[in-house]
Amino acid sequence: MARGAKGVVDAWSTSILTALDDEQSKDNPLDHKLVKFLMAEFVEALAELEARKAELDSRIKSATPDKGAARTVTRLATTSQRWTRRNSRSGRSSLPR
Repeated sequence: MARGAKGVVDAWSTSILTALDDEQSKDNPLDHKLVKFLMAEFVEALAELEARKAELDSRIKSATPDKGAARTVTRLATTSQRWTRRNSRSGRSSLPR
């Protein structure tokens, strides 16, 4: 080994950082044995946070109306505003029964 242990660790570090920056990499750089050895608790906490994020994203998505529903709500609000403006000029103050 011409570079010694420091050279090996530097090469691993470069490999890990490069894989983290490469969004198209198929390998998970956090699975590297150096990362697992030095940062096992961090990687575990990160996995828990990612799972929590996925859960919250799912809850947000399920609570967000689809585009069709949003358009319907917008149309109803616009119609209500027009009716209110028109009838406030004519002296009516409440909705028809």
